[in-house]
Amino acid sequence: MSTVSTGIRLRSGTRLWAAPDDVTALMMTEPAAYGVHIRPSEWGLGAFATREIAAGTVLGAYGGELLTKAEVTTRANGGAYVLQLGNGLYRDAADPTKSNWLRYINSTHGTRRAPNVTFERNGVLRVARRVRVGEELLACYGRTYSWERSSPTET
Repeated sequence: MSTVSTGIRLRSGTRLWAAPDDVTALMMTEPAAYGVHIRPSEWGLGAFATREIAAGTVLGAYGGELLTKAEVTTRANGGAYVLQLGNGLYRDAADPTKSNWLRYINSTHGTRRAPNVTFERNGVLRVARRVRVGEELLACYGRTYSWERSSPTET
């Protein structure tokens, strides 16, 4: 695994943590603290609001193993849970024991719903608009995400 360090900064420039391999407060957030419950979704498991969540709420930092591009290409999971951080670094949240609940925020791809969560620089996830009770947290994974590696579950 790479030992490169990078910090997470919000758009305001505030540094939230310094060492991505350390267990940090942002990576260890619990869904219940935000009024979120993980339950079945059309894409496997999803994150659903159990109470209203205000726009602008920082949900945490996408957790997982910190990897280089070369390390990502050797992964058997096909990159389904890989987030590009920039500067040649990636987070792989495929292993739930090495990641956090933010891995369950599904994509708007294939739906007619707008994202209510956005990825900020360096993997911080923030609520983009008010999320209502019962609504699934959804984000846009970007144009480069490969949809051939995952498909909705059959019901």
